Amino acid sequence: LNNTQPPFNGVRARRAAQLAIDQADVVASAGLPASMVHRYCYTFFMCNTPYATEAGTEGLRNRSADQARALLREMGYNNEPITVLHSRDSALIDPIALVAVDQLRRVGFNINLVSTDWSSVAQRRTNRNPVGQGGWNVVPLVWTGFDMVEPLVNPALVNNCGNVYPGWWCDERQVPLLLAYSEESDPARRRALAAQLQELAHEHVNVILLGQFAGPAVYRAD
Repeated sequence: LNNTQPPFNGVRARRAAQLAIDQADVVASAGLPASMVHRYCYTFFMCNTPYATEAGTEGLRNRSADQARALLREMGYNNEPITVLHSRDSALIDPIALVAVDQLRRVGFNINLVSTDWSSVAQRRTNRNPVGQGGWNVVPLVWTGFDMVEPLVNPALVNNCGNVYPGWWCDERQVPLLLAYSEESDPARRRALAAQLQELAHEHVNVILLGQFAGPAVYRAD
């Protein structure tokens, strides 16, 4: 979500979008066996990993589309267009993006879907200008597990307030926690700090987690 442009420069709009997403339907669109997907996974650090935690996820585990619609009414959303950059040539991003977009539409967001190739999306998502000047509101992406296993490499956390990563979110409360994590050597204390970071990241809605799946791999016999 682009935090520099309305409506997602406001937390209520971000939370409405967060509550609109039903992860089970999103990951189902990947067409993978049940053993390769988590129907629901709300930890920033991936499920079944050392830093996995449910901190800050209660509202998501009990989410509903009606809650998202109520937030949109509360914030006075007036059907302003939401420009979503969609990578139609990505076998991974294409299906999950289309399902997520449909879920946003169902709760009341007026979606302007811009379908292009990934190279065009990657270039445009660096534009911080308003939509009318080449900007954007939403870009669905896929991050690998290597990028998410702990706070110092997780893009959703390490880029907070860095003013460099597209989306440009900033929650000042997370900054000292990440610094404390980087200086902490005790594993238990590091896990506790990671949990606090996740709780704040969900509250601020740094990004919206669409789900977790394992990418299929193919190997030649030779």
